[in-house]
Amino acid sequence: MQEERKALEKRLKEIQATSLEGLSDEAVLELLAERKHVENTLLEYIKAEKEAEAKQSSLIQEEHEVEEKIDHLNKEIGPDKKDEELLALIQERHQLEEELFKIHQELKEPLPAAKELSHKKEEAPVLSEVVSEKQVKEALPKEAQKPEPINEKIEISEEDDSKKKLFKEDTFGSEEIRFDNLKESGEFEKYVHQLESSRESLGSFMQTLPREARSNKGFMLRVATIDPAYAMHYALEGLRRDKGFHVQIASMKNNRNSGNAVAEMDQDMRTGEVVLAATRQDFRNVHYVTEDMPEYDDIIAVAKKGALEKIGQLKEAVSLDVIVPKILRSDEEFMKKVKEVLVNKGS
Repeated sequence: MQEERKALEKRLKEIQATSLEGLSDEAVLELLAERKHVENTLLEYIKAEKEAEAKQSSLIQEEHEVEEKIDHLNKEIGPDKKDEELLALIQERHQLEEELFKIHQELKEPLPAAKELSHKKEEAPVLSEVVSEKQVKEALPKEAQKPEPINEKIEISEEDDSKKKLFKEDTFGSEEIRFDNLKESGEFEKYVHQLESSRESLGSFMQTLPREARSNKGFMLRVATIDPAYAMHYALEGLRRDKGFHVQIASMKNNRNSGNAVAEMDQDMRTGEVVLAATRQDFRNVHYVTEDMPEYDDIIAVAKKGALEKIGQLKEAVSLDVIVPKILRSDEEFMKKVKEVLVNKGS
């Protein structure tokens, strides 16, 4: 829009500097009519710019408010919540993310085009120096092209977890995803680049991706290295039924603390293997264990070890009802060990 306005301002100066001496009456009338047309168009530009600036300011304020709400919800989403509460929180966050995405789209929109501003066309002859409607359209910013789908399939091998020690954290997030083997070319390279530059607005970025990207295992695992909870939340149906994908996601740390990946999973995909991997990352994920899981004893053992380590690390006094999951508090022998740790801390 700035280019069109500058062109019109330049033309107005040219008209104002034009000497009327020696011009025919018809030429003078044409020039005056053109001047009036350019002046009116410039006034509309100025009005539109002020309106756009006011709208943008309002959108930025709204953007900050929605982002604060999402941050608050991210802190609320955790393994200590019941499934019903988690579903409600996740649904609320999803609605806010959609609202945030719409705001971002509006902020990206260019200012009103000249062709929209000059809707009141006057019967004035347009001289060769006047900026034509065609020139104005060509000067406008082109709309960003929609990303092409990712057609390349990337195979991710899965390591046999049976050989790992019980308390050893899984390495799916590092060794299993061999980024040096991922052929980052063409559209895939573009998405990876956009991903790295969208860490602070990951939810909005994920909503702009085509289905092919969100169903590509390799790419979504790349997303998970930034935020496993978001990767699980935005994964499409094929990956949402992929057992290996779930185990890998559960094995990754969430350094952003944006939520719990296990909470984003379908309930029937929270297998013993998944819960065991997640409990290694955060002992509070023992909340998802059920007695029919073959890994039940292992999950409980890992959770106990994690809880004792956490209590030992905390410098301030802690409430056992808050820090120790309910399923572990019912174990009297374990609670004796917890109290021993607290006594040793106080001595």
